[in-house]
Amino acid sequence: MTRAALLSSMEQHIGAQCSRVLAEAREQAKAILAGADREANQNRAKALEDLAAEEAALAAENRHRAEAQIRLERLATRQHIADDVLTTARAKLGSLVETPDFEPVLDALLAEAVEALAAEEAAANPILVRVPKAHSERCRRWLETHGASRMTVEPAPALEDGVELVCPGAGFRIANTLGLRFERMRGALRKACVENLFHDDGETRP
Repeated sequence: MTRAALLSSMEQHIGAQCSRVLAEAREQAKAILAGADREANQNRAKALEDLAAEEAALAAENRHRAEAQIRLERLATRQHIADDVLTTARAKLGSLVETPDFEPVLDALLAEAVEALAAEEAAANPILVRVPKAHSERCRRWLETHGASRMTVEPAPALEDGVELVCPGAGFRIANTLGLRFERMRGALRKACVENLFHDDGETRP
């Protein structure tokens, strides 16, 4: 084989090798790009899913917070309305002392206070019974009728809605008034008002 033919054959062989290498490189590049595209698409889809999940979780959290705030505001409104009702009821209760209906109520308050007084303390110490000034004579008669005439009745201008038993020697006091009883029951009364005034959906009862 002549030198020229040998060179031509070598060039052809080298050209063929280069073509094969170039073709393989192109295929590899295509495969790499396709793999990169698949991975990028997967990452993008995963990122979108994560973002959607985060947005859904945030929306749920915001919704729960808003619902909780609404419940708190609704409860505060209900309690405010109940307090208004109790204020009106307390005022009407205070006006009871100006009517004849208060007399049997006062008798009951005095009876409860006397019953709460320990017998030995009542026997050993003088008892001062403070009563509304307008009802002092009635209370004195009640004590006499019920065997407690030794207790001293003292009209108390500042005391309007009940009685107060004081034993200076023993250092104790028993107060039994409509106002005190109302305040002791205020929590239970507020709860009852809310339950009776409102349905579960927050609407007022007719």
